[in-house]
Amino acid sequence: MDGAEQHFVSLCFTVKRVQNFKIHPNYDIRAKVNLGVNEFYDYDVALIQLSTEVQISSAVRPICIPCTQETSGALQLRGTSTCKQQGDGGSAVFKNYEQRTIQVALVSWGTKNLCTAGGLVESDATSRDFHINLFRVVPFLKSVLGDDNQDDYVPLQFLES
Repeated sequence: MDGAEQHFVSLCFTVKRVQNFKIHPNYDIRAKVNLGVNEFYDYDVALIQLSTEVQISSAVRPICIPCTQETSGALQLRGTSTCKQQGDGGSAVFKNYEQRTIQVALVSWGTKNLCTAGGLVESDATSRDFHINLFRVVPFLKSVLGDDNQDDYVPLQFLES
């Protein structure tokens, strides 16, 4: 996307330059202004490709994308697996299973900035978070991360719908 070289991402006190990013095509913060909703965060999802590799640590680690053959393998699901077997519940941000972490949702926005402490931070009793269920955006993830017609990364193998 044009202008990606002007964007940066902060990862645990390390700043990385963005090489490319793709925003979900249905994301439109102003989509419901005519209904009295000034900001609407459905489909608030983007995939970001960094210009340099990320150093894996206890604070920064890869996650499993739902509805992929790779996640089925990580969960040791035998035979033909489904998205539902991978945890399609929509209530949690991460699902931990043995030594694997599967991202099932994204925090789109919240009522408190709890990220200032660093590391694992959980919401408190007075905070409210809005999550995007990743199972609802699998077609978008598949269109980018399952693309065999690029040379930047090994494409993921998504499960049949």
